[in-house]
Amino acid sequence: MSSAFSMPRAWWQTLVAPVVLVLIGLFVQGDGFHVYLAITAATAFILTVSFNLIYGYAGVFSLAHIAVYGIGAYAAVLLEMKAGLPFLVATLLAMLICAVVSILVWLPTRHLRDLFLAIATLGLAVTVQELMLKWTSLTGGAEGLLGIPFATAFGSDLAANSMSYYWLAAVAAILAWEVSARLTSSGMGRKFIAHRESPVALAAVGVSPGRVRLVAFVVSGMLAGLAGSLFAHQALFVASESFGLPRLILLILAVLIGGAGTQLGPVVGVAALVFIDEAGAASSGYNTLILGVAIVVLLGYWQGGVARLLNLTLGRWLRRRPPEIKPARVSFPVVENTDVLRVEDIGVEFGGVHALDSVSLEVRPGHVLGLIGPNGAGKTTLVNCVTGHVVPTAGRVVLGSERLDGRRPEQVAGLGVVRTFQTAKLLTQISVVGNVALGFAAGARATDLGEVLDSPAARADTRHSLEESVGLLHALGVDTDLWEPVGAQPYSTQKLVEIARALAGAPSFLLLDEPGAGLNEHECATLSDIIRRLAQSGIGILLIDHNVSFVASVADHVHVLDGGRTLATGAPREVLDRPEVVAAYFGGGE
Repeated sequence: MSSAFSMPRAWWQTLVAPVVLVLIGLFVQGDGFHVYLAITAATAFILTVSFNLIYGYAGVFSLAHIAVYGIGAYAAVLLEMKAGLPFLVATLLAMLICAVVSILVWLPTRHLRDLFLAIATLGLAVTVQELMLKWTSLTGGAEGLLGIPFATAFGSDLAANSMSYYWLAAVAAILAWEVSARLTSSGMGRKFIAHRESPVALAAVGVSPGRVRLVAFVVSGMLAGLAGSLFAHQALFVASESFGLPRLILLILAVLIGGAGTQLGPVVGVAALVFIDEAGAASSGYNTLILGVAIVVLLGYWQGGVARLLNLTLGRWLRRRPPEIKPARVSFPVVENTDVLRVEDIGVEFGGVHALDSVSLEVRPGHVLGLIGPNGAGKTTLVNCVTGHVVPTAGRVVLGSERLDGRRPEQVAGLGVVRTFQTAKLLTQISVVGNVALGFAAGARATDLGEVLDSPAARADTRHSLEESVGLLHALGVDTDLWEPVGAQPYSTQKLVEIARALAGAPSFLLLDEPGAGLNEHECATLSDIIRRLAQSGIGILLIDHNVSFVASVADHVHVLDGGRTLATGAPREVLDRPEVVAAYFGGGE
């Protein structure tokens, strides 16, 4: 599990890669074959780290990654052979070229997910490989590029498959490990995992999922370019066949077998593939059979990979005492806001069906407006319109003088209008306090680069978000181990955690969609008290719930929808006694 949502990384996590690589170097010294194997593993580790970041952490299954790796190899070699640049300069420029290529991959695929993303990026990978094969004047075509010079560093030649080249690859691997460790321990790591688990939740706290995906593409692309350059200067030969489907499959297997979304996953994954390959060679070429059996056993029984299996077995020895975080304050932020949130004649049509038809309402600062109605009345659709998840076909949504309709969800949240969801959008395997800390992501002071490198400003942001998160949780009365996964908490606690995350952005308006669903009478009473206190702090609240008594106990006014239209509006007791409202709940409606 990423420390980005739990505890800061332990000291031993910083030393894993350097210690392992130094030990490997001492072990293989003097044995040419094992030196070659160690260099291959170090380069494969860098590539696996890069794919683990974009897929394991950010959840972006980009099959074009292998093409970016190939472009890094070709770019570094061509910059040396045709432009006369030294190895280190050519490698850095190749990494920048891979960053640009990654942006070009991101542009047409930024709204795609899952199978559609995989197919689109696979198409891009095939296209790039075909260009490598056909562009003979640049790439050498099927014959590839020969005569690649040795890598050089500080005036010395580093012969391919020599110990000096191994130490170069080892330094690069340590760099990749450190970048991964810093990124996944930072605020950017929180955003990566939120993008993987729930882009909707990420947008709801004011962070653009598209921007987070872009960072994932760029960082992973640069590391893939580094791996490509090292590969080319080890092989001293580059051809398109090195960046095809077989290499892509091995890359995916290394991440899955090791443990996608874990820091140790690339180490374990590459070691497992090297071991399987060597075991197959020692057993007269049964490596394919051994690999197949290993895949079935590991992914069939331990889908989290070997690293997660090790965490389950060794976790109690490696588990650390969580840091003590003192709350910054144990109260709700006071909101000084005079703007009114207005929904004016909103209409929404889905395939000829009117989900909403000329609905108007107002949410005022410091007041609670209850929105009720039978199933299918259009309550959640209205919230989706206000928060940018649905574009209305008629009418408008206005906050003060600002139009909200047509804006993206993260933009609406950035203007102070936030929401919770019918089904809580929490990151279930992440800690309670880590989930709330995500709500502070939009207000981070560190730049994207600072977060990737876990700069002092980024660490200060993390500390601030944790302190504020603990304060909000205490103010809401959450009494549990804040470092435990939120998925292990009672449903009532999860509801409060989602409210705390929404409050982290200091909103002016809070839209609560079914916060009382699944709660018992005592828990509803507690929630009612919290909602009153939030309103007293100046927050305007739109409350949706099927529990009419719960809504009536806390709302200043009630707005009733039925069939997408306004049925009644007014004071709770007055509205609930109307015959048409009683009929909608007990004698009509859906």
